[in-house]
Amino acid sequence: MKVIFCIFVVLTSLTSTASDFEKVPLSTSFFEASANLNRRSDFHDFLESRTVNSATNRAYLGAAKALMAEVVSNPYSKLSYFNDGKELIDEAINMDPKNAELRYLRFMIQQNTPDFLNYSDDINVDFAILKTEMKNSTNKSTWMKELSQYLETNKSKYKV
Repeated sequence: MKVIFCIFVVLTSLTSTASDFEKVPLSTSFFEASANLNRRSDFHDFLESRTVNSATNRAYLGAAKALMAEVVSNPYSKLSYFNDGKELIDEAINMDPKNAELRYLRFMIQQNTPDFLNYSDDINVDFAILKTEMKNSTNKSTWMKELSQYLETNKSKYKV
């Protein structure tokens, strides 16, 4: 009986549920999913199941779709996820162009997109908006802390 209980505990700790993502800010879930291939499908499925159609939710769903391009193996599926994702992110920014968090998502996706996909046109504009927002903001939100961490650990990778 103890063995079955131990197996149950291990399995439940390895799997994630939608409630895992509801407990933390979306930016934290995005940052975790971007760093962990095993969390990307769960994050994507969580966002797909939400009925919220805000610009923020739309952008995070787009980012999750773009991240899914690294999870699937079929080249057509990779491109499809990526294109759907970038479209959702750009639509979200058009809905709320002054929202720096949305710019953060696009910056992070563009920063890590292979050059041959030609999705880096807005990287300098987004980075300038992000720097201004981080400099002027008195309340550092979760995404700002995660962006600072990313910038600090990836100085050599900047495309800006």
